[in-house]
Amino acid sequence: MHKLRLALSAEWSKQLSSLRTEPWEVVPDAAESEERPWDLLVLEISSRHSAWKKRLEQARGKRTPVLALYPAEQPQVLAPLQAQDEGQGLELEWFPVLDWESGTLKALSKRLRERAAEYDLAGQLKRQQQQQQARESLMQKLVHDMKSPLTVMLMDLGMLERWWEKGDSARFQVGVERVTQNCEELIGMIQNLLDANRMRQQELEVSLRTLGMGAVLREVLENPPSAVAKKNIQLQLDLRNTEVSLELDGSIMGRVLESLLKLAARTTPKGGIVEVRTRESGQDMEIEVGIPQAAFDARRAQALLQPYAHEEWRALGVDAGNGIGFNFCRMAVERHGGTLGVEGRESGVALAVRLPVSPRQL
Repeated sequence: MHKLRLALSAEWSKQLSSLRTEPWEVVPDAAESEERPWDLLVLEISSRHSAWKKRLEQARGKRTPVLALYPAEQPQVLAPLQAQDEGQGLELEWFPVLDWESGTLKALSKRLRERAAEYDLAGQLKRQQQQQQARESLMQKLVHDMKSPLTVMLMDLGMLERWWEKGDSARFQVGVERVTQNCEELIGMIQNLLDANRMRQQELEVSLRTLGMGAVLREVLENPPSAVAKKNIQLQLDLRNTEVSLELDGSIMGRVLESLLKLAARTTPKGGIVEVRTRESGQDMEIEVGIPQAAFDARRAQALLQPYAHEEWRALGVDAGNGIGFNFCRMAVERHGGTLGVEGRESGVALAVRLPVSPRQL
């Protein structure tokens, strides 16, 4: 269950601190931020002091929900507040307080647990709605992305026919290469989509065997994705500890590295440099593919790893296509017992793969 981030007076905080297993934490003013705001302001309304009025204004400005505790024997304190807050859009709940002996603490504890459960349900609903919107956006992009190479292929096939009739072998060969490239792009897109779904359903077989990381890297780097050659991108290699053995499905891991290079190539300008680094770190092998000139935002790092995150990538200035390729990579690396992360570097962003070293190597 989600832990409610509460703003709470010292007195009430002391009383509630005895309930150590409850789903909330008291967050002081200094720790509250836009990234981690309060979930609920528990405010004691009293005719004896007016400090709560300033807190109420803060809550209104930040649109923080308020649970207002008021003395049950003085309901008259509510009248001006209810009139003042009518139509203000502030989520305000009133909670009568008698005395501690009457069970107020237990009743408040129960209400806070209910609020935590409500927060959980609201969060789940919001995530489901966001995923549904992302799926719909992805489907629209998929249709567009599949339509584009098909349209180009149809045009090229028409040109091929004319060049064949004219005996223009040079142009005919260029046309064949373009049709082949578009076919490969379309097949790769469909393959990633199918395999990502099969991995999600635990249906894709991963055949692990002991392999040197160097062998997998060499095959990919000697035959990099066409986007690398097409944009005349230079691969700057810093390969260390490539003799280290890992438990890998060489075919799947080769596709992962190829997809990461393709993602980097999409964003890198013509004639640019993509860095590829490897090194052994403790019991892991690290492989990094750099995306230069991307604006890394640590707050978005986790969101980038979620399914249907193509819009999040775009916000960083990274052309991740429809996002299916990266989603496939993440799940494939996790099936190998590793992790795929996005990290900031001085020159941009690094796609960081970490894989466990083979037990035989340790």
